[in-house]
Amino acid sequence: AGEQAMYDRNAEQDTEGGRQAMSIVKLIDSRFPFPQNLTGLIKYIFNDDETATRSHSYLRYLIFVSPDIVDVQAPGRIQRTVELICHNHALWNVPYGPSLAHHMVVSFADAEINNPNDAWWLGVQISQGYFKKGYINCFAVHTSTDNLHLHFAIDNISFETGQPFYIPNEAVALRQQIDEWISNYLSGSTVPLSSCR
Repeated sequence: AGEQAMYDRNAEQDTEGGRQAMSIVKLIDSRFPFPQNLTGLIKYIFNDDETATRSHSYLRYLIFVSPDIVDVQAPGRIQRTVELICHNHALWNVPYGPSLAHHMVVSFADAEINNPNDAWWLGVQISQGYFKKGYINCFAVHTSTDNLHLHFAIDNISFETGQPFYIPNEAVALRQQIDEWISNYLSGSTVPLSSCR
């Protein structure tokens, strides 16, 4: 499966701050039609080697689930998250396939976000925003590459309306939110998590 870019601001100049914006948001063009496929995705997202913190953080793993009812620091977090999404599909009587969830990646440039705790905080803002719109989701910060990045699994069905997650609309909203959060983060008007440790 290939990658379909939802939003790429690599070459976009921030006229207010004079900085070169480098964050990228991508939808990975893959299907997760059955629980075992979704388990594979969430296992990849929650990979201990990718998400384990190496700093003085209260978080053992840089993982989050919305709603916040899964203990993501404990064993069984993968199965609990899969069950949460599958239960939502069962409540709406939506058969499995073509996909239970979407896989999305948000990548940051070092100049923007270079502390894993800060990336996790930004991920929580995105995650909670999707949950408020009715979509169960989870994410983790991956620290194995030069650039910190977030991997999301977003339920394809709204628990409020039963309607499918519509990517084009969400990409525009996410672009605006990321711009605002990173701008506030860089200007110092948002207190990053790393300064609270």
